[in-house]
Amino acid sequence: MYIPIVVAMAARQNVAAAVDGGMLALLAGIAAVVVSFALVPVLSKISTTPVAEENEEQGAA
Repeated sequence: MYIPIVVAMAARQNVAAAVDGGMLALLAGIAAVVVSFALVPVLSKISTTPVAEENEEQGAA
């Protein structure tokens, strides 16, 4: 229980430092989040076999 509290406190300090660091740091953080969200569908399409086909193959074996 102690470790998640420490991680949350460190994350809060990082956000406070970014806000104090100026608008460029804040925009860089927002851009990283937006790019990460945009890449989720792209990375999910890279899969060679759909999950439904994998489940059917495992059930038949």
